[in-house]
Amino acid sequence: MACHLHHRRLQHDVLTLARAKERSRPAAAAAGVAMMLLLSATVALADPPSSGNGVSCPDNGCGVGAADPGSGPAPGVDPVPTVADTANHGSSSSTGGGGGGGANFAPACTEQPLSPQPAASSPWWDGQTVAEGQVVSWVCSDGSTPVVVVPHFAASGAAAAPGAPPAPPPPPDPAVLAQQAYQQIPIPKPDIHFGPHPDLVAVNIPVWLWVSKVQVAPVTVAAGGVSVTATPALRSVSWSMGEPVDPNSPGVLAPPVVCSGGAMYTPAPTDVAPTVAPGCGYSYQWRSLKARTGGLGSWAVSASATWVITWTSNVGQGGTITAPPANSVANLQVGEWQTIGVYAGSESGG
Repeated sequence: MACHLHHRRLQHDVLTLARAKERSRPAAAAAGVAMMLLLSATVALADPPSSGNGVSCPDNGCGVGAADPGSGPAPGVDPVPTVADTANHGSSSSTGGGGGGGANFAPACTEQPLSPQPAASSPWWDGQTVAEGQVVSWVCSDGSTPVVVVPHFAASGAAAAPGAPPAPPPPPDPAVLAQQAYQQIPIPKPDIHFGPHPDLVAVNIPVWLWVSKVQVAPVTVAAGGVSVTATPALRSVSWSMGEPVDPNSPGVLAPPVVCSGGAMYTPAPTDVAPTVAPGCGYSYQWRSLKARTGGLGSWAVSASATWVITWTSNVGQGGTITAPPANSVANLQVGEWQTIGVYAGSESGG
């Protein structure tokens, strides 16, 4: 503190000499120069760093800047730039109407970042961090001699304007909106059918398999200027016919029948020859005897429908979502057709 007080008294003496130099003799001017040299030496030894203190005498004019970094400005209060007194050897002007050889001036001031920035422990940060702004100093210039005043913290980005409205949120991800649209789509279970005569299904005779055609409406979801439309479609139906590969190994079922496209919806004709292959069908190998079906006398048939949702957006993105299978179950009794031969005697004629 004593160093600072001594420093300020030296500044006062220099300014007094500068104001009086037009009225003084050359010897007095020499004394002022000597005093300024002494001040410069004091500044070099004093604390805070020299970036905020100094004497400058270009163009026959002298300026003094001083800073005390012992404590930063009060939080939330911008320091007011202070302009040093300037004395000129030639003609002088005044903005305040005063007389004498000196003049006070108030040139335009701008905040300039310190380079390099001070250490994080410096009080000039005012408790802030580099992520929130930077330490700057007011640089005031009248076109010739800049004057640097006390550095201080200046916020940047959103912190610089606490009263400003928050930035708008980023647009939503179309894929997220697509999931929202998908969640609103009712995925129906398949309505399954057997033919041509579901009550007369027999081994080695093809069974026609089909489902009812169902239309499910698309769903559109929009948010933040992004619109997504999700359209569902039945992709395939997988039929598990319930019979085992070998009746002696009931745990191993026959492979499923997977049908897609128009064959999924093709019903069996009312009258069709057993030799006609269906678009989607299956031929049983084993009768559904009670001993093979746990006493039920029928095979449990399961139809698993796979729906795929195709989504598009107004921003060019799109994709597909595969819904979990929708299942329906039915029991199908399977018998067999037997050919009965009638014996004709030798006298029957033929």
